[in-house]
Amino acid sequence: MKKFSIVLALILVIVLVLGVTGCDTLDKMKLVGTWETPAIITVYSSFTFNRNGTGTYSLNALGGRISVDIKYQVKDGHLLISYDNQESNPEEELDHFLDSEFYFQDKDTLVLRDSSGVERIFNRK
Repeated sequence: MKKFSIVLALILVIVLVLGVTGCDTLDKMKLVGTWETPAIITVYSSFTFNRNGTGTYSLNALGGRISVDIKYQVKDGHLLISYDNQESNPEEELDHFLDSEFYFQDKDTLVLRDSSGVERIFNRK
């Protein structure tokens, strides 16, 4: 009986570890694509997330556009985004310009919530 309990406990731990890791992977796959804020007058921003953890952040204002390459991670329910610095060591912790909780309101609506509770809505483009 003791052996059975130990095996059952090990199986439970493995399932929990895979479940937590799997959620981050599933959320990362759901992020792939381009997401855009609703335009306010002529200003909006967008993220494009690629499958490999890279992408682009763009700010569009008054007919002009600024874009930067980014790297992103999904970790423990947070979306972590950093500038894509080609000189950075992949083993180093990313220097994030965005660390935000996120959730999907529906399949085409992404909501980012910053540490002060402010939410920004992005629609799938």
